[in-house]
Amino acid sequence: CPFRPGQTLRVAKGGRGGKGNAVFKTHSNTAPWIFENGEKGSVRWIDLEIKLVSDIGIIGVPNAGKSSLLSAVTQKRAKVAAYPFTTTKPNLGFYKANEHGGLTLADVPGLIEGASEGRGMGIKFLRHIQRCRTLIHVVSADSEDPLGDFDQIQKELANYSAEVAAKPQVVAVNKADIPEAAERMPELLRALRKRCGHSRVFDISVATRYHVDEFMKRVYKWHMSVVKEQGSEGVGEDEANLVGDSRILQQLGASVPEIVQQERVVLDEDEIPKGRPQKGRFTPTVEWDVIEECWRMKHPEVEKAAEMTNFNFPDALERLNRICKATGMADILHSKNIGEGEWVIVGNHRFAYAPGMVGSETRMLLYEMDMDIGMDEVHEEEEERWQKR
Repeated sequence: CPFRPGQTLRVAKGGRGGKGNAVFKTHSNTAPWIFENGEKGSVRWIDLEIKLVSDIGIIGVPNAGKSSLLSAVTQKRAKVAAYPFTTTKPNLGFYKANEHGGLTLADVPGLIEGASEGRGMGIKFLRHIQRCRTLIHVVSADSEDPLGDFDQIQKELANYSAEVAAKPQVVAVNKADIPEAAERMPELLRALRKRCGHSRVFDISVATRYHVDEFMKRVYKWHMSVVKEQGSEGVGEDEANLVGDSRILQQLGASVPEIVQQERVVLDEDEIPKGRPQKGRFTPTVEWDVIEECWRMKHPEVEKAAEMTNFNFPDALERLNRICKATGMADILHSKNIGEGEWVIVGNHRFAYAPGMVGSETRMLLYEMDMDIGMDEVHEEEEERWQKR
């Protein structure tokens, strides 16, 4: 969904801090030996796909003059050379049309046949075109087959995405200063206009700046009309609106929604209600863990309490036992006929079951060990595997 400048998104919730001993103070125990550990935050792996945001994308076959056009009309000095695939990453530049603003242009590396299937560098950069409102299709007039180059790019766009292929385009036939190209230019322009189905086909020469300034002025007016038309029809509200387009629409007097209303994403589905643990909120269960070969208690409130308990103090274990009784976990343990001294696991902590302790009715669990030993190495291995993907 679209965001306003400065807006933030929480993708993983951090754990709350543990309570100090002052929280557990009572009339009978004014200095309790107990405090909580901090709660662990949620862990989530997220794939971020970065796409360039620009008003117009410049596309074409390798060595057609896309980077030269960008350098000619903006302050961006893109790498230019007389061999294909000079551009290995998208370049951004800003074309200043007037004192009110201009256009952000994105020079996309050259596309070849099969780019939509991963050949060359196409599949890596075709995604950036999705974030462009309109396209400038640069065709080299001195190519052996200019019409074939045009058809090839159109085919790759259609194979990649119907949405991308349907984006409005203007065609710039570059290198009109070459004598051989100038001779066949009228015929080539007519053929391209017929292929495109519109008259937005212009001859330019970036090297001599022939028609370049007039071409960009027409492109600016045309792009503004496209933005205004699509904005009034509500086109684009199902995807991220461009910040630049929103600004232009506001200048034109159109209403721009601040944010798209989409289905709410719940980040913390299993969040535990606040308040004292009690019966009825969750169903306590005790299952046999075949891997650890002992009983495992399952109850969100009990597991959370065990995770945040510091077992270095006896009062902390007493509190965990009271929570087990309050949530009904003690009754479930008793119903399973678990023997004296058998191991019971809750979360990553292991206890000895001792329901018949004299003088300590609530202490049915005796702390044995922390099963988190060695987990840091496990997390490091998981991170290494993720980085190798």
